[in-house]
Amino acid sequence: GDSAGGGLAPSLVLDLAANPGDQDPQLQGAVLLSPWTNMRCDTPSYYFNAFRKVQSRGADRSPATVGDIIFQDPPATGQQLCREYLKDWLGDARFEADPVASPMFAGRAQYAEGRVPPLYFVVGGSEVILGESVVPAQKTACYGVDVTLDVFPGMWHVFPMYSEGCGSSKGLAAAHRAMRRIADFVGRAAREGGAPPGHALVDVLYAPGAGGGYGLDAA
Repeated sequence: GDSAGGGLAPSLVLDLAANPGDQDPQLQGAVLLSPWTNMRCDTPSYYFNAFRKVQSRGADRSPATVGDIIFQDPPATGQQLCREYLKDWLGDARFEADPVASPMFAGRAQYAEGRVPPLYFVVGGSEVILGESVVPAQKTACYGVDVTLDVFPGMWHVFPMYSEGCGSSKGLAAAHRAMRRIADFVGRAAREGGAPPGHALVDVLYAPGAGGGYGLDAA
Protein backbone atom coordinates (compact mmCIF):
# COMPACT_ATOMS: atom_id res chain seq x y z
CA GLY A 1 0.00 0.00 0.00
CA ASP A 2 1.09 3.59 -0.49
CA SER A 3 0.22 6.82 1.33
CA ALA A 4 -3.23 6.32 2.90
CA GLY A 5 -3.19 2.77 1.55
CA GLY A 6 0.19 2.37 3.22
CA GLY A 7 -1.56 3.12 6.50
CA LEU A 8 -4.40 0.71 5.80
CA ALA A 9 -1.96 -2.11 5.05
CA PRO A 10 -0.45 -2.34 8.57
CA SER A 11 -3.96 -1.95 10.01
CA LEU A 12 -4.95 -5.05 8.05
CA VAL A 13 -1.78 -6.85 9.13
CA LEU A 14 -2.52 -6.12 12.79
CA ASP A 15 -6.17 -7.14 12.45
CA LEU A 16 -5.27 -10.47 10.87
CA ALA A 17 -2.62 -11.05 13.53
CA ALA A 18 -5.14 -10.38 16.32
CA ASN A 19 -7.99 -12.33 14.72
CA PRO A 20 -6.49 -15.25 12.79
CA GLY A 21 -9.05 -17.34 10.96
CA ASP A 22 -8.63 -20.95 9.95
CA GLN A 23 -9.53 -20.14 6.37
CA ASP A 24 -7.51 -16.93 6.10
CA PRO A 25 -4.33 -17.09 4.00
CA GLN A 26 -1.17 -16.43 5.98
CA LEU A 27 0.47 -13.14 5.07
CA GLN A 28 4.08 -13.53 3.99
CA GLY A 29 4.96 -9.84 4.23
CA ALA A 30 3.80 -6.26 3.65
CA VAL A 31 5.30 -3.43 1.60
CA LEU A 32 4.50 0.06 2.90
CA LEU A 33 5.30 3.01 0.63
CA SER A 34 5.25 6.40 2.37
CA PRO A 35 2.56 5.15 4.78
CA TRP A 36 0.29 7.60 6.61
CA THR A 37 0.19 5.92 10.02
CA ASN A 38 -0.47 8.78 12.47
CA MET A 39 -3.93 10.33 12.36
CA ARG A 40 -2.81 13.00 14.83
CA CYS A 41 -0.58 14.44 12.10
CA ASP A 42 1.94 15.67 14.65
CA THR A 43 5.26 13.99 13.88
CA PRO A 44 8.20 16.45 13.83
CA SER A 45 8.88 15.85 10.13
CA TYR A 46 5.81 17.98 9.32
CA TYR A 47 8.06 20.89 10.31
CA PHE A 48 11.65 19.94 9.52
CA ASN A 49 10.68 18.62 6.06
CA ALA A 50 8.31 21.48 5.23
CA PHE A 51 8.64 22.71 1.64
CA ARG A 52 10.59 25.93 1.24
CA LYS A 53 12.63 27.85 -1.30
CA VAL A 54 16.20 28.93 -0.62
CA GLN A 55 17.39 31.98 -2.55
CA SER A 56 21.01 31.90 -3.66
CA ARG A 57 23.18 34.98 -3.16
CA GLY A 58 25.61 33.93 -5.88
CA ALA A 59 25.60 34.52 -9.62
CA ASP A 60 22.81 32.00 -10.12
CA ARG A 61 19.78 33.63 -8.55
CA SER A 62 17.47 30.68 -9.18
CA PRO A 63 15.95 29.53 -5.88
CA ALA A 64 16.57 25.99 -4.71
CA THR A 65 13.80 23.99 -3.12
CA VAL A 66 14.09 21.77 -0.07
CA GLY A 67 11.57 19.66 1.78
CA ASP A 68 8.51 17.85 0.43
CA ILE A 69 7.70 19.03 -3.10
CA ILE A 70 4.38 17.17 -3.09
CA PHE A 71 2.93 18.85 0.01
CA GLN A 72 3.94 22.50 -0.29
CA ASP A 73 1.58 24.02 2.27
CA PRO A 74 3.00 25.55 5.48
CA PRO A 75 3.20 22.97 8.28
CA ALA A 76 0.13 24.18 10.18
CA THR A 77 -1.96 24.24 6.99
CA GLY A 78 -0.78 20.79 5.97
CA GLN A 79 -1.59 19.39 9.39
CA GLN A 80 -5.05 20.96 9.27
CA LEU A 81 -5.72 19.39 5.86
CA CYS A 82 -4.67 16.02 7.20
CA ARG A 83 -7.02 16.44 10.13
CA GLU A 84 -9.85 17.20 7.69
CA TYR A 85 -9.10 13.89 6.00
CA LEU A 86 -9.16 12.37 9.47
CA LYS A 87 -12.77 13.46 9.94
CA ASP A 88 -13.74 11.79 6.66
CA TRP A 89 -11.92 8.59 7.63
CA LEU A 90 -12.74 8.22 11.32
CA GLY A 91 -15.65 10.55 11.89
CA ASP A 92 -14.52 11.15 15.45
CA ALA A 93 -11.19 12.45 16.74
CA ARG A 94 -11.47 10.13 19.75
CA PHE A 95 -10.10 7.33 17.56
CA GLU A 96 -7.10 9.22 16.20
CA ALA A 97 -4.63 7.26 18.37
CA ASP A 98 -6.40 3.92 18.05
CA PRO A 99 -3.86 1.37 16.75
CA VAL A 100 -6.23 0.24 14.00
CA ALA A 101 -6.68 3.79 12.71
CA SER A 102 -3.12 4.93 13.49
CA PRO A 103 -0.78 1.93 13.29
CA MET A 104 2.06 4.12 14.57
CA PHE A 105 0.49 3.83 18.04
CA ALA A 106 0.34 0.03 18.04
CA GLY A 107 2.28 -1.49 20.94
CA ARG A 108 3.55 -4.73 22.35
CA ALA A 109 0.07 -6.25 22.65
CA GLN A 110 -0.59 -5.79 18.93
CA TYR A 111 2.76 -7.28 17.89
CA ALA A 112 2.83 -10.17 20.37
CA GLU A 113 2.98 -13.89 19.62
CA GLY A 114 4.96 -13.60 16.38
CA ARG A 115 1.96 -13.34 14.06
CA VAL A 116 3.11 -10.18 12.24
CA PRO A 117 4.97 -10.98 9.00
CA PRO A 118 8.07 -9.14 7.74
CA LEU A 119 7.46 -5.47 6.94
CA TYR A 120 9.25 -3.28 4.40
CA PHE A 121 8.98 0.51 4.76
CA VAL A 122 10.00 2.69 1.79
CA VAL A 123 9.99 6.45 2.37
CA GLY A 124 11.56 9.60 0.98
CA GLY A 125 13.97 11.48 3.20
CA SER A 126 12.27 14.80 2.36
CA GLU A 127 8.69 13.75 3.12
CA VAL A 128 6.59 15.57 5.68
CA ILE A 129 5.41 12.17 6.91
CA LEU A 130 8.91 10.68 7.12
CA GLY A 131 8.42 10.09 10.84
CA GLU A 132 5.37 7.93 10.16
CA SER A 133 7.67 5.30 8.69
CA VAL A 134 10.67 5.75 10.98
CA VAL A 135 8.80 5.53 14.30
CA PRO A 136 6.68 2.44 13.53
CA ALA A 137 9.65 0.69 11.91
CA GLN A 138 11.71 1.21 15.07
CA LYS A 139 8.84 0.10 17.29
CA THR A 140 8.05 -3.04 15.34
CA ALA A 141 11.73 -4.01 15.33
CA CYS A 142 11.80 -3.48 19.10
CA TYR A 143 8.89 -5.90 19.44
CA GLY A 144 10.64 -8.60 17.43
CA VAL A 145 9.20 -8.13 13.94
CA ASP A 146 11.45 -8.60 10.90
CA VAL A 147 11.59 -5.01 9.61
CA THR A 148 13.39 -3.29 6.75
CA LEU A 149 13.33 0.51 6.53
CA ASP A 150 14.72 2.28 3.46
CA VAL A 151 14.94 6.08 3.58
CA PHE A 152 15.86 7.58 0.20
CA PRO A 153 17.55 10.99 0.70
CA GLY A 154 15.94 13.91 -1.12
CA MET A 155 12.94 11.92 -2.29
CA TRP A 156 9.33 13.00 -1.96
CA HIS A 157 6.01 11.32 -1.15
CA VAL A 158 5.44 7.96 -2.94
CA PHE A 159 8.40 8.58 -5.25
CA PRO A 160 8.57 4.93 -6.50
CA MET A 161 5.60 5.67 -8.78
CA TYR A 162 8.03 7.70 -10.93
CA SER A 163 10.11 4.66 -11.87
CA GLU A 164 8.84 4.99 -15.46
CA GLY A 165 9.44 8.72 -15.64
CA CYS A 166 7.73 12.02 -14.98
CA GLY A 167 5.92 12.94 -18.18
CA SER A 168 8.49 12.89 -20.98
CA SER A 169 11.52 12.54 -18.70
CA LYS A 170 13.50 9.40 -17.93
CA GLY A 171 12.62 7.17 -15.04
CA LEU A 172 13.75 8.30 -11.61
CA ALA A 173 16.90 6.43 -10.55
CA ALA A 174 15.89 6.27 -6.88
CA ALA A 175 12.48 4.93 -7.90
CA HIS A 176 14.13 2.20 -9.98
CA ARG A 177 16.26 1.22 -7.00
CA ALA A 178 13.23 1.20 -4.70
CA MET A 179 11.32 -1.06 -7.09
CA ARG A 180 14.25 -3.48 -7.24
CA ARG A 181 14.41 -3.50 -3.45
CA ILE A 182 10.67 -4.17 -3.25
CA ALA A 183 11.06 -7.10 -5.65
CA ASP A 184 13.91 -8.47 -3.53
CA PHE A 185 11.78 -8.19 -0.38
CA VAL A 186 8.78 -9.91 -1.98
CA GLY A 187 11.01 -12.71 -3.24
CA ARG A 188 12.57 -13.22 0.19
CA ALA A 189 9.19 -13.21 1.92
CA ALA A 190 7.87 -15.80 -0.54
CA ARG A 191 10.91 -18.05 -0.16
CA GLU A 192 11.15 -17.87 3.62
CA GLY A 193 7.43 -18.03 4.30
CA GLY A 194 7.29 -14.86 6.37
CA ALA A 195 8.77 -16.58 9.41
CA PRO A 196 9.37 -14.11 12.26
CA PRO A 197 12.91 -13.77 13.65
CA GLY A 198 13.80 -15.33 16.96
CA HIS A 199 14.88 -12.09 18.62
CA ALA A 200 14.29 -8.36 18.45
CA LEU A 201 16.28 -6.42 15.87
CA VAL A 202 16.54 -3.42 18.19
CA ASP A 203 17.38 -4.06 21.84
CA VAL A 204 17.13 -0.52 23.23
CA LEU A 205 15.11 2.21 21.54
CA TYR A 206 14.37 4.88 24.15
CA ALA A 207 15.90 5.58 27.52
CA PRO A 208 13.59 4.65 30.43
CA GLY A 209 11.37 7.55 31.41
CA ALA A 210 12.15 9.51 28.26
CA GLY A 211 8.46 10.07 27.62
CA GLY A 212 6.79 10.47 24.25
CA GLY A 213 7.64 7.60 21.97
CA TYR A 214 4.16 7.52 20.43
CA GLY A 215 3.01 4.70 22.67
CA LEU A 216 6.20 2.64 22.85
CA ASP A 217 6.04 0.25 25.78
CA ALA A 218 9.06 -0.34 27.97
CA ALA A 219 11.42 -2.52 25.95
